[in-house]
Parts: sequence; structure tokens; C-alpha cells
Amino acid sequence: MNKKTYTFAMLLFLIYLINANSIILSFFKDERLQKVDFSKIPSNSEVYYYIDNLEELGGLLECHYTQGWAYCETESDNTNKMISIILKNISDNQCYKIDTPAGVRADVYEMFRDDKKIYNQMNGLECQFSSINIRNGIYELYLYVKENDINYGLTNTGLKYIKDDDGFRLKEDEQFQKVDFSKISSNSQVYYYIDSLEELDEYCYIQGWAYCETESDNTNKMISIILKNISNDQCYRIDNTVGVRTDVYNTFKNEKKVYNQMNGLECQFSSINIENGTYELYLYVKENDINYGLANTEVRFIKDSDEFHLEK
Repeated sequence: MNKKTYTFAMLLFLIYLINANSIILSFFKDERLQKVDFSKIPSNSEVYYYIDNLEELGGLLECHYTQGWAYCETESDNTNKMISIILKNISDNQCYKIDTPAGVRADVYEMFRDDKKIYNQMNGLECQFSSINIRNGIYELYLYVKENDINYGLTNTGLKYIKDDDGFRLKEDEQFQKVDFSKISSNSQVYYYIDSLEELDEYCYIQGWAYCETESDNTNKMISIILKNISNDQCYRIDNTVGVRTDVYNTFKNEKKVYNQMNGLECQFSSINIENGTYELYLYVKENDINYGLANTEVRFIKDSDEFHLEK
């Protein structure tokens, strides 16, 4: 091999090394990721659900992991039940659908069996998928539950993802709504406790529980985090679906009108788009349209040019 041929071969090899990942990924396709027309997805039943965990696993295939549970009420056999993750592009009706066979969630069945027509324990969702074949855009996360050919439903989780040249990730900047504090209504006392409050760089993580006494159905219960600027009535609000807290229910069920085990709060939010100022942390609990309340936790945050942190 002469010097010119050797140099050319080495140049080709270097080009391959630089672009190896892109070359390999160009041949990869996640077969479970189906392109479908969102407008053609049928729905005739309400979906009850909760997302326990969302993780960006990263890696060469840019994998993402979703864990939780979901069901529709049904009285018919659901042997072939599927829970699908749907990513809908907000600009059109095109979406990606990932079908996942339902897994066992005995805890969910035990919680709802007396109040809802939950067929059995097959309500678990556990899904890992690659995002490399998803085109750039902003996507809403839906769950589609097909119990059988009789009962099936579609629900918007309220979560959004963004896909761009930097990857596929949760769209954090739309978590908060700006609201007028004076217009938040309250008619019930809030019982609560914050188990954990962590500052993670530009993120804040809050875990705990909260409830108002109620004797009415609280299927769509929400626990909201509210950050109120102490200098005016403007505040930031982030709504959260509730999680299971069996310990809270067992502690208070004989003394308070705590409706069920759905009293858990777990929330991580970004402080990037919060304006500078001092903020009081409130919890707003909406059990239903009958019972709802607002509580000042006495915790304060400060957002300044440096960071978002607890007031010492």
C-alpha cells in the first residue's frame, strides 16, 4: 500500500469513527413505536391512572422509562388488556404509539375494588422506549387503555415532551401556571405534611401528603404546589395528580373523613422561569367540587440572580 492510499484509508477510518454513532443509529428502529393518526383513536370510557415514575435513561438509543398504572371500569374479560403510551405532536394529529401489555398491580386493585368496576389486578404500566426515531417537535403525553373490545379510553396526562437537537426530554417550562392568588377559593381545612424538600440545582423536589375531609367521590383529586410572591398576589401554580399513601389513610380513617388512600404528593419542578423574589409555599387540595382548601406551609423560597433556595 503506497503512502497516498494509506493516507486516504486512514482519513476514511477517522470519518467513520467520528460518525460511528450516527451510522449505527441510522439503521436502528424501535419496532414498537407506531405512527398513528390521533383523530382515529377511539375512546368510550374514563381512564383512571397515575404515573409513579418517569426517567430519562439516556444512552446511545436515548431510552426513556415510564412506570405507573391505568384502568377503565369494565365487567368483561380483559385477558389481552393493553396500556399504550401516546406522544401527540401539538402541531398536528400525527402521534407515536407504544403498546404495552398490562402488568400486575395488586395495590391498585385492592384500593379501588369496592368503589369502582376494576376487573382484576392487571393495571400496571411499565414501558421503556427509544426516542431516536421521533421527529423534532413538542409532544403531549397521553395514555390509552384498552380493557377489551367493550371498554377503552384515552386521557391526557398534562405532561409534555420536547424533541430537538439536544434530545428528548420533559418540557419543564410549562409546568407552572401564573395565577392570581386572590382568586383561589377555599372552603375546607387542609391536613398535610411535607416529608422531604430537596434543592437539586435549578430543580426542587417536594414529597409529602395532603387531604381535606370529604364524603364525596374524589376520583380527579389534585394537590397543587403554589408559590406566592410575598410582595403581591401573583403566584405560580403546578397541579399534580395524587399518589397512594396507605399509611396516611390508616392513620386518620377513624378520626377524620379521609376518603381513601389517594393523598400522596410527589413533585419535581424547575425554577428557571420563576421571577426573582421571595415566595411562600402553599398547598392547594381539591378533593372534588364540594371540598377544597388552601394551606400556608410556612416554608419560604428565595429566587435571586444566583439560585432558587430555601429561606434560612
